[in-house]
Amino acid sequence: MKAEISTIGLLHNTSYSGVYQQQGRMFVDRDWNDFCDALLRQVQSAVDLSVGSGAPRHGGAIESKDALLMLRNTGGVVAADGLVASLRPRGATGGKQPLYGNQADLPDMLESKPLQSGPIPGDAVAYVDIWDRTVLAFEDASLRDPALHGADTTFRTQRMAQIKLATVADILKESDPCNPQFDPNRVPACGNAKFDISMEVAAEDADNCDPCAISVEMESVVPNELFRLEVHSVTYEKRNPVGLVLKWSTENGAREFTKDEAGSLPQGYAYEYFSTDTEKLLGMASDDWHPGLRFSGVMDPPNPVNALKDLPRIRQWDGWVALRSNGGKWELDTSRPARHAGTDNNTSGFRASIDQDGLHLRLPNRKLTLLVSLALQDRHFLQGDFWLALGRSRAPAEDGKRYLALSNLPIGVMHHYLVLGPVIFKEGVLMLHEATPHDQRRLQHPSLTCLDARDVGYDPKGCAYLGGTTTVEQALDKLCARNHHVLHMSAGTGQEGHNGQRLASPLEMFVIDQDGKPVQGAKIDLQAAHPPGSDKLQDAKSPGAAAEKLTLTTDANGYVYAYWLLGQGIGVHSVSAEIIGPPQGVAPKLWFTATGLEPPSTPNFAIIKNVYWMNGKPFENDTVVEYGVLEKGLYVDLSHALVNDNAFSNDQFIVTAEKHVSFEVGMNFTSLILCGKAYAEGGKLVFEPNASSLNDLFQTWTDKQSPCAPYEDDRFVMRFRIRIPGRFIYTEVGHLDGYVPAFPMGEKMVLEFGKPGIGHTSDFEAWFYVAPPKKQTFAPVDTGVIATLPDRLKDMQITPERAKIVTEYLKTAGSFEKLTAVAGNKITATELAAIRKILLVPG
Repeated sequence: MKAEISTIGLLHNTSYSGVYQQQGRMFVDRDWNDFCDALLRQVQSAVDLSVGSGAPRHGGAIESKDALLMLRNTGGVVAADGLVASLRPRGATGGKQPLYGNQADLPDMLESKPLQSGPIPGDAVAYVDIWDRTVLAFEDASLRDPALHGADTTFRTQRMAQIKLATVADILKESDPCNPQFDPNRVPACGNAKFDISMEVAAEDADNCDPCAISVEMESVVPNELFRLEVHSVTYEKRNPVGLVLKWSTENGAREFTKDEAGSLPQGYAYEYFSTDTEKLLGMASDDWHPGLRFSGVMDPPNPVNALKDLPRIRQWDGWVALRSNGGKWELDTSRPARHAGTDNNTSGFRASIDQDGLHLRLPNRKLTLLVSLALQDRHFLQGDFWLALGRSRAPAEDGKRYLALSNLPIGVMHHYLVLGPVIFKEGVLMLHEATPHDQRRLQHPSLTCLDARDVGYDPKGCAYLGGTTTVEQALDKLCARNHHVLHMSAGTGQEGHNGQRLASPLEMFVIDQDGKPVQGAKIDLQAAHPPGSDKLQDAKSPGAAAEKLTLTTDANGYVYAYWLLGQGIGVHSVSAEIIGPPQGVAPKLWFTATGLEPPSTPNFAIIKNVYWMNGKPFENDTVVEYGVLEKGLYVDLSHALVNDNAFSNDQFIVTAEKHVSFEVGMNFTSLILCGKAYAEGGKLVFEPNASSLNDLFQTWTDKQSPCAPYEDDRFVMRFRIRIPGRFIYTEVGHLDGYVPAFPMGEKMVLEFGKPGIGHTSDFEAWFYVAPPKKQTFAPVDTGVIATLPDRLKDMQITPERAKIVTEYLKTAGSFEKLTAVAGNKITATELAAIRKILLVPG
């Protein structure tokens, strides 16, 4: 605020909430100004907490049309960080022309580029820049009162709302989608250069003619004044400042003259020729403004008469300096010599210089010399940034300082941004072409009395059932439909068979409710659909007469089972299944398919009889086994020996270790095939895992336990799956061609194929869990270990001589961990492994 003020309160740095007058005390400009700031700050804080940044649906500047958000030609209310402003059209044509090219708060000279339909080059983002500027009686004559002989008493601030363009790259990537923010390194709200000021202490030299005289320091006379350093203009390249003009005044830059007074300006000052239009252009320029336009006034123009044609207002400053960045290093712009008190640099004590710490100014002023510094490197600047320092003649001297900076960082101008989003221009109208639900709520928010469920966003994180919903309305709609039963297919589809044959595995399905719990007593209708009049169905639990249509009731686990008897027809057969009666299922009908085959040339089927671990223990589905059991491997007993053992290979016997990724949405696993050896021995299929790869798996692939199995001795368990694809069928040449499960036909296996989650019936598929090896530690090397070690090593085929040598090394080391450091390569790998095996104990 370049007004005649004594100081500025900076209430935003305090917790003051009001300003109150005391009786008999003076009332000065700061009191009134602090009072206004306190009120404005509380209003802004309340609006920021309740509204934040956005635009209201009623009376706002954004309207919805054809599912797109667009600027309302008549303008309207917007808010940024709690600051409320009005976007207004210019002139009498307001509401008839597109608002973007007709903004009241932008000067007439800022005609935008011709607006064309389609995307704007550069992936443009529109935003509203809201900020307050100072208006004095020099600009608005109504602030003068004729009754006071034309004197002005106060000044005003005007809230500016300007729509500008930036790019998507300027938006902070990690910002909240409800309130997108600009990267402060690209589009800052205010500069961040650090400022400091001090006084140079004057001194008188000793008198050579007077031996009693000594050199004394003289305290400078400090006037009561407000020093202002301001950014006059900034030049950017890719959002980086490369040119800078700074100006300063000990009178806050408040002295102004009319163009009629241009011929009688006081000597010894610098003068800025400017206009009301340039006063409205502080901050970051819009990306589509023509670079040839004048965004700021001119300091000490070479031809003042010509300058007055476009810049009719004149402001007095003590001096100014121009800087430029050369290869990332700041330097003085010698093409525009710095000026102070009517003199050039290095004249009459004035000096401007730049070093690694930034800009340094020595400013002689009457009997007072000020030393000003400003950091430059890696700093951001906006046109209008300013710093203030207070000079007071009666201030207590602190370390010789009577001149103090009110703030090291810029005090203002503070810009507040409402990011609208990526835009296109359609028939000259600015439209948001990628508006998200967040944008719809933020830029079209209703009043509290008109709040609807669709106006409230919803994040379904942690609730898989409501995944995909983005508003409370959608979530409630989904919850309203939640009282339902769902029919799921468990097994039985994809089988193969022959005419008149009952398929090997029954059709298996189950019903769950909205909470995922099994439903007992649900009615399921099964219908043999294709070929019509061919296939038959039979209740697998209580076999009776076969029929084309069958109604079954779910058991306590929510399951039903039915046999499928294939009729005539080679090719695809199908059976439908659906829940009957309320509540209706979300997916009311399922389809099972099977393939009818030509009769085989030989009826010899290899049927799985049992699955055993190689240590003789029967396999049981969904149980936890010790690491050592899996390490030995497992085998599958077949009903017939294979004619050709070579017909079986690793790609027909697959064991995978499965780590769960997410159980929030179904059973989501990631799998890793377990290395091992698979082979056939007559009527037996054998799988022996690779011990090394199995150990590495447990070492590197540790995660939380599966919810399908408990902890085992406080150890995480890992899920494994056995899979043998296809059917085992003998052909004429004796090759293993496929598989027919043993239940309900043939001998019953230990595997329970009727249990939920067993898998596809066209494959042999079963799950089990393995607990990793128990942790082991090395026993301490005490006298007992040393005494028995030679004999124990001899039992492990280590010669007596070497056993004695190895024992001495271990005794010297004192522990197994330090053995290699002591013995180095004087102990063989075999000897080291033997000692390791002896000393390892559970722990």
